[in-house]
Amino acid sequence: MTMVVKGDVTGTGEIEASDARAVLRHVAKLDELKGEFFAAADLNGDGDVDASAARMILRYVAGLEKSL
Repeated sequence: MTMVVKGDVTGTGEIEASDARAVLRHVAKLDELKGEFFAAADLNGDGDVDASAARMILRYVAGLEKSL
């Protein structure tokens, strides 16, 4: 069983700006997030990943959000 950490889209164990980059690449259809990576990017649990997830991740990384 794989544990999904919301916001850790790259699976490094940390939430970083590179996670927001991965979300934006998915949104732009340059890459495709699948499985646990998609689940980590679906921050609001609506089954969709959009640019707002990247924004939330960057705000978290910058310390403007306490949680995702």
